Amino acid sequence: MAQHVISLRRPRIGFIIGKDCEDLVKKKTLKKLSYVPDDYRCDGENIDVDVAIPFWISRHYDVDIDIIDTVEGDLSEKRLKSNDLNFCIGFDVAGGHFHSEVGRTD
Repeated sequence: MAQHVISLRRPRIGFIIGKDCEDLVKKKTLKKLSYVPDDYRCDGENIDVDVAIPFWISRHYDVDIDIIDTVEGDLSEKRLKSNDLNFCIGFDVAGGHFHSEVGRTD
């Protein structure tokens, strides 16, 4: 009979982002995201949607988050393996896919 090991530690979830301040949350939502650190804000006030998603998840679920910023060169195999699960936030990925589908390169 197989034994199951139950871990009591909080899962660690990595979020791969490309913080570029293109897709900002709406102004009326900024108050609800007051807990997002200034280091992750655009111009000290606005918040990119790619950044808002993991912080919202960490606020509403019992998980640790790891923000992996590709712009800063944080992405590495070691870092990805240190997380239980990794997500590539979709706005950049979806935009890149859409642009390649219609032949745009900008």
